[in-house]
This record gives sequence, C-alpha cells and structure tokens, in this order.
Amino acid sequence: MLHKSFNKGLHRLIKKVEWPMYVINVDQSHKCKCLNHQANTGNVNCPYCLGSGYKIKIRKIMGVKQPYESKFKMSTELDNLVTTYYFDQKYAPIKKGDYIVMNDEIDVIRLTRNFRSDSGDTQFIEAPAVLKKYDNQIFLENFHRIVGE
Repeated sequence: MLHKSFNKGLHRLIKKVEWPMYVINVDQSHKCKCLNHQANTGNVNCPYCLGSGYKIKIRKIMGVKQPYESKFKMSTELDNLVTTYYFDQKYAPIKKGDYIVMNDEIDVIRLTRNFRSDSGDTQFIEAPAVLKKYDNQIFLENFHRIVGE
C-alpha cells in the first residue's frame, strides 16, 4: 500500500503548483478544408484549425510549466528555450504536435513521456515543448474567438 500514499502525496504536490492552460489537440486523421495538400500545411488565417490543417479540439486543463535552457539542436536553432509541462494522466491524450496556450504564449509539444508510479500505473505526462515561431498574432486572435475570451 506504500505506492498509494506516495501517489497521493505526489498529486498533492503537483496540485500546489499547477496552473490553468489550454491544450489544443491536433487530430491528423481529419483534414481541415484549408489544408494545402501539396505543402501539407494549413491556412494560417483559418479560424477552424488555427492553421494546423487538421481538426482540433481545445480543452482547458491544469498543468505545471517549467521553462529551462537547452543546448541540444531542434530544427535549425542551436539554443532553444524549452518548456517542460507536466499533466495528470486524466488529461490524456496529449501528444507530439499539440499546442499549449498559457497567458498568450503558444508552445508546440515535441514529445511526450509517461511517468509511472511504483505500482506501474501512469500517473503523469511529461511534455517538452518549444515556442511556436510563426503567425502567433492571427493564431491567438482566432483562438480567443473560439474560446470566447
């Protein structure tokens, strides 16, 4: 029974430092009508997919945000500010390519890892992410229109 009390303690700790944010799940199995099939990109002005080119689902969730500097190479940049998010498993699915919006900052999830307890159950999702680099203004305008903020 040690693992149950450990898990409860871990959940209490996370609850103390978590913040509200939005996760935008991108469903690549359903294409948006704005998708450019040759370039495999969406229209940045599209108010339905926020420029992803695919169906999206927006959820308000709670999570922990931890920014840190990283010196590994992602795409063409050498130095990146990487933010790692931690979410309770109850917020799954969260996956590579999804967006996190918090206080008008947009991050793109690069990968996800499951944290398991000593009982073997997934308790938390770790999701390193990088800042979205392009078309943030129109993205946020359409995002706020959708969520009504």
